[in-house]
Amino acid sequence: MTLSTKNLVVNPGAKLGPVSTDFSTNTPPQGWVVSGTFTGVTYAAGGPSDLNAAHGLALQGGTSYFAGGTSSLAATATQWISVKSMASEIDTGTVGATISGQFGGYPSQDDAMTLIVRFLGANGVSQLGQVTLIGPDHILRGSESTLLLSEDSSAFIHAGTRFIEVTMSANRASGTYNDAYADNIAVDLTGVTTGSVLVAATHSITADTIQTADGVVFDATTDAVATFLSSQFGPTHIALNGRIEGSTNADLLAIKLDATGFSAAQFKFANWTSGPDQLLFTGKALAEAVTGSSQADHFIMAGGADTVAGGSGNNVIDDGAGHDVLRGNAGADEFILATSSASRDHIADFVVDVDDLAVPVSAFGLAQAAGTTLGSAFLNNTTGLAQGAEDRFIYQSTTGKLFFDADGTGAGAAKEIAFLAGAPVLTESDFLLIA
Repeated sequence: MTLSTKNLVVNPGAKLGPVSTDFSTNTPPQGWVVSGTFTGVTYAAGGPSDLNAAHGLALQGGTSYFAGGTSSLAATATQWISVKSMASEIDTGTVGATISGQFGGYPSQDDAMTLIVRFLGANGVSQLGQVTLIGPDHILRGSESTLLLSEDSSAFIHAGTRFIEVTMSANRASGTYNDAYADNIAVDLTGVTTGSVLVAATHSITADTIQTADGVVFDATTDAVATFLSSQFGPTHIALNGRIEGSTNADLLAIKLDATGFSAAQFKFANWTSGPDQLLFTGKALAEAVTGSSQADHFIMAGGADTVAGGSGNNVIDDGAGHDVLRGNAGADEFILATSSASRDHIADFVVDVDDLAVPVSAFGLAQAAGTTLGSAFLNNTTGLAQGAEDRFIYQSTTGKLFFDADGTGAGAAKEIAFLAGAPVLTESDFLLIA
């Protein structure tokens, strides 16, 4: 069976059946089960400051669109689509869905439309997956018109899906009319053998099952964060040598480590600007081994004796608790220090005048402000012992051990917080004070 790309939504633009011809009545759109005052409205009802016939023509929206209606704070329209006839193809895990629509509202109000598409099992209740598109607020819409903005998202359909529930949710933030608008709602299914995970807005994909994807593509209209689990990457999931493609905005690919090992070294990047665009790796309280990419990566590890290796970009490594082995590799890397000797780290390749030892001033109780220097709080000697009350960071140049002493020559003992392999010659300029 060849799956059609025909839109599965019935009456996707309020063109079937009667609609309201003004903003004082409500006419539920044909083919949808509505709550509240959800209505279809003709474009011709609008004046210069409303959606009007000119907008309908420009948007290829035809004669009508959806709105929240005369009074409801919240109004919805829902329909259920059976895909039982496609069960054998869907259960292969190679059927894709593209969900799209046009969304908007009155220019000075934050009334907004949300489209929620849920993939349901054979009982029509069990949810196997979900895609949500959130309409823009008035700032993103602009202040001169109520033009509807197009949004879309693509995903693989979960095996076992037999119904697709499509819900438009109109939410009124101000005013007396629910000016949450939508048009051209679409759910298109296509049989695919591979494809990329499309990120159209900030979204956590950690609960989704992903099969045979060749990468991640950001296609959001604003800065976006996409959150995955490390187990969602691999031979039968998102390819470890897959393409990571950025948009024209700041994109963040966040990967939560749910296994003891992960490497992003083979990721291939396109339209990716290190700095504005980042990879973020977050660990959990296990001994984990993670290797970064060729770009600017940020590592936030938890407890456990971790092994972290950055790629060739400028990396930030926040090791967390545990005795970790850290290697920045090429690039100007930032190693964030922790106060506890239980977090003592082995920094394998610190390069003076290139890499930085980052010191959170509040965590260490320093009087200096972020962005300033340690000054007399840094001491380099051969004993690793404080020599004055002001000494806080004492570097034992013969061993590469870095100590923190909260009270200098006071009664409190110094704690070893890091070991720098090769005992590089540290100076005050190798420390970066951060908030």
